[in-house]
Amino acid sequence: MVFWTRPPDEEERRQLAERAGAEARRLFEFDARERIWCDDLSVGAQAVLVEVTHALVTTGEDQLGRLLDECDPDPLLLNFAQGVVDAVPVHGSALFEGWQERLGDYPEQLQAAVIRRHAQIDHFWRWRMFADRDNPMLWASASGEIASRLHVTLLALNKRYGPGLKSPDALLQRFEIAPTEFAARLRDSFAAPATEQASILTQLINETYNLVESHAPAVDIARLREVFNYERLAAGPSD
Repeated sequence: MVFWTRPPDEEERRQLAERAGAEARRLFEFDARERIWCDDLSVGAQAVLVEVTHALVTTGEDQLGRLLDECDPDPLLLNFAQGVVDAVPVHGSALFEGWQERLGDYPEQLQAAVIRRHAQIDHFWRWRMFADRDNPMLWASASGEIASRLHVTLLALNKRYGPGLKSPDALLQRFEIAPTEFAARLRDSFAAPATEQASILTQLINETYNLVESHAPAVDIARLREVFNYERLAAGPSD
C-alpha cells in the first residue's frame, strides 16, 4: 500500500511501477467508496501478480478517526486497521509508527460495536427448512455466514481488528478468549451432516454468547439470544 499527500495520476503510477521493475497489467480508476486506487502488477520472470493499493494520507487519518474515535465497526475500517498493524514500512516509518501506536489501544466501545454488528445470528431455524427441501447450497451459504460472524465476534472479544476468514489460516490464530477447540470444532462441522452441523454451531454460538456476556457487558446479550433462539413454527393442517 502506498500513501500519498496528493492524488496520484495513472501515468505516474505506471512509471513508478516500471521503475520498481514491475509491469502494469491493469490500473484501476479511483474507487470512491473505498477511496483508493488499485494497480495489478506483474513481477519477475513468472509474472507474479502483485496488487498495489494507493490512498491519501488524509484518507488514512480519517479512517483511523472513524474507527477509534467514532467506533464505527465498518469491516473496511477493520481491514484497513489490521493492514496497518501488520505493515512493515519501507518508507515513511514515522507516519506508520504513529498509526500503529494509535491502534495499540483497542477501545471497548469499538469492541461492543463490532459485536453488536456481527454476533447477531438471524433465522437459524432455517437450517431445518434447507434440510427438508434437500437444499445443501443455501445451508452451506448460511453456515458460512455464521462461521464468519463467530470469527469476527471472537476477534472483537480479543481486541483484534482482523483478518476475517478470507483464508482458512485465519482459524490458526490462538485466541485467549474463545470456546474450547473453537477452530477445530468449526472446521469439522462443515464435514458433518446438516443436523450434526446445526448442533455443533448451536453449541459454539451459545458458548460465544456466554463469553460476550462475561467480557463485553455493554452488549445486550439477551437480545442476541432472543434472535438466535427464535423458532418459526411450521405450517400444519387447518382446523
